[in-house]
Amino acid sequence: MKTKAFLRLRAALTVTLAVSVMVVFAGATVRATGSGMGCPDWPLCFGCLIPPVSVSQLPADYAQKYAVDGHPAEFDPAKTWIEYANRLLGVLSGIALLVTTVLAAMVRREKPSLLLLALLTLVVLGFVAWLGANVVGTFLAPFAVTLHLVSSYTLLALLLVQREIIGRVLDGPRPVVKTSLRIGLTVLGLAFLAQWTLGIRIRDESEAWIWNNNPGESLFSALGGAYDLHKATAVLVALAAAAVAWLGWKNRFIDRRLATLTVTILALVGLQAVIGLVLWLGGTPAWPKPFHLLVATLAWSFWVAALVHCFSPKSRTHV
Repeated sequence: MKTKAFLRLRAALTVTLAVSVMVVFAGATVRATGSGMGCPDWPLCFGCLIPPVSVSQLPADYAQKYAVDGHPAEFDPAKTWIEYANRLLGVLSGIALLVTTVLAAMVRREKPSLLLLALLTLVVLGFVAWLGANVVGTFLAPFAVTLHLVSSYTLLALLLVQREIIGRVLDGPRPVVKTSLRIGLTVLGLAFLAQWTLGIRIRDESEAWIWNNNPGESLFSALGGAYDLHKATAVLVALAAAAVAWLGWKNRFIDRRLATLTVTILALVGLQAVIGLVLWLGGTPAWPKPFHLLVATLAWSFWVAALVHCFSPKSRTHV
């Protein structure tokens, strides 16, 4: 077995995962700071490979030249460079993914599934990039932004599956996992889905309120049921995460990796609750929003890692 080749591939996948999570965080920062139209064209930015730093570097008619969907372009150096940094990270993730694909091709005889998954991940990355262009082209239409995030999460899941396959090659089959833990992880996943769906609705409704309503109106009144349900399902997420962590910790001497994953999920859910409390008490300020999505992304990623670890087709019985 090409142990070194698999170790290199796992290291490359780890780097690709880290960069991909950074891209999600950068995208959340773009959203929170209102920098989505910082670059009104794609893949260039105001027609340049490197964006301008002052309005004097733009043509006099730039507002109409780079108008999108009838909206004149506005130049703000900070917003332009925040959006540009997001794009640069996207390019970096693409390069990292190309490297992992080449490394996967080197072990295709031993594990052809890794190359197939790597190629599928490249296709998903191309879809993410295409959606990024459509986010700009549709002037930040909510459906395009949401689909962009969904596809990014799909990419993370594919990377995690590949890493799990390599783990089985290097470490051998996983221990048998109790049905109760599998059920707990399934319930936790459904709770995450509910939180995610409600969180997207809250984001869209709060932005609509900011742009279209009287500033004197209560934001929480405008959100109504979605915000209350978001808080209620947070309790379900916390209970499910606690149950999963307890079950995983009970079996730590049998499956230490799974115990670490489940306890980490609980810690991230707790941190997510703290950030959510800051958002609630602070009237949804902009600065915690990227961290709110970052922690949610990390919790979801660890959940995917735990899930694929549990549902191994080749498990061994602990003796």
